[in-house]
Amino acid sequence: MSIDLHQRSRNIKSGVAYSFCLLSAVLALIPLILILAYVIIQGAAALNLDFLTQLPKPVGETGGGMGNAILGSLMLMSIAGVLGLPFGVLAGAYLAEFRSTRLSWAVRLLADILSGVPSIIVGFLVYTILVLTMKRFSSRAGGVALGRLMLPYVARQSSRICALVPGFPLVAADL
Repeated sequence: MSIDLHQRSRNIKSGVAYSFCLLSAVLALIPLILILAYVIIQGAAALNLDFLTQLPKPVGETGGGMGNAILGSLMLMSIAGVLGLPFGVLAGAYLAEFRSTRLSWAVRLLADILSGVPSIIVGFLVYTILVLTMKRFSSRAGGVALGRLMLPYVARQSSRICALVPGFPLVAADL
């Protein structure tokens, strides 16, 4: 009988705690939903093709757009993809194909070490090598930094993906 009473007490306490957590989550979401609704309502009128393609206007002038930001982001991602993806996929295929060689052990270790380097260190290194050399900021420097950050993750993930393919470690007899 006391076990049933103890279980009922635990269920009541659990229900109260669950209700408190649910109420707290709803109360935290209300301001976020109101802010999001305000931004959508006020910003929907300004969203058009000119906003996406025009250059920004000086402060105080109406109009203008985000053309530079969109083009810069596309350039940055293109440079990073050209630098990071081919080398990462090739390294990942090599890691999956030749798992037990010394070179694959070294490549795997290097990928793990490179993925552990903080992005601020990579940014400082690219700044020192590229930005100071060219004497200006550019999307090339950002693309190189981002491509370097992508490389170890792409290599390890493509290695794991290749390992999932049935019969992937090709044998010379298969060719």
